[in-house]
Amino acid sequence: MEFRLKPDNRNASNEELLEDLSSTVKKLGLKSIKMRDYNKSGRFSSATIANRFGGWNAALKKAGLQIGRQSKISDEELIADIKRVALEISPRNLTQKKYHERGKFTSQTITERLGWNRILQELDLEIYKMNISEKELFKNLETVWITLGHAPGRRDMVKPLSQYSQRPYINRYRSWRKALEAFVEYINSDSKNFTESEELIPDTSGSEREEVTYKHKTKRDISDRLKVRVLIRDGNKCRLCGVTVTGDNIHFDHIKPWSKGGETVIENLQVLCAKHNLAKGDFYEEN
Repeated sequence: MEFRLKPDNRNASNEELLEDLSSTVKKLGLKSIKMRDYNKSGRFSSATIANRFGGWNAALKKAGLQIGRQSKISDEELIADIKRVALEISPRNLTQKKYHERGKFTSQTITERLGWNRILQELDLEIYKMNISEKELFKNLETVWITLGHAPGRRDMVKPLSQYSQRPYINRYRSWRKALEAFVEYINSDSKNFTESEELIPDTSGSEREEVTYKHKTKRDISDRLKVRVLIRDGNKCRLCGVTVTGDNIHFDHIKPWSKGGETVIENLQVLCAKHNLAKGDFYEEN
């Protein structure tokens, strides 16, 4: 399982965005497209395009495409109602759920037309922040990434796959891309806080037939952090047969067995499937 990111599209030109929007519509045999449908087939995020061109319909028009069913609601009416609801619930933060309870329109209309977080920022309204620790966010993202087998997109962050939505990540890191970058940096960190113990620990798990008693500089148990680093290096593939492994079929093996003096360090660890890990046992051939 490799934790790698696709190329960063934040610096994509307007022409690239419009070209992909147009080609996606053409590929689907349509004359126009909704944001949620573009997200399923397009290269970029519909939110990126909408924010770049001042709204989804503006982007469609710029790309020479038909605009979807026009709403008679003006931007001014939407903004005025957002302000009204914000004042009514003050000092609480304005979330889409709270707006849905009191607003005249739908939060989806506002999101597609103006961008929800964007309009809150422009109106200097506080954006809702969930009280979730960075460790919890990263642990959840790790689970989603391993389950999917690739870097998750914002629309992947839904239940039951993900415990949290994209919102707390974007609130904390300002963008989804920056959240992924922070996660990769965290998971690949070589910080001393995550290295194994340097204490000399006598080995008591080896065979009674062995005369040598090994002492180790590391603990036998593999930490979760070290397991993830091995997954990043090896991917979800058994190092012996190459089969993709997930869940309970992922085994972490000491290449040089612990009972023969092997240490719990990334250079001495590998991903194996259950079958080959059991078959290998304590076998090790010295070079």
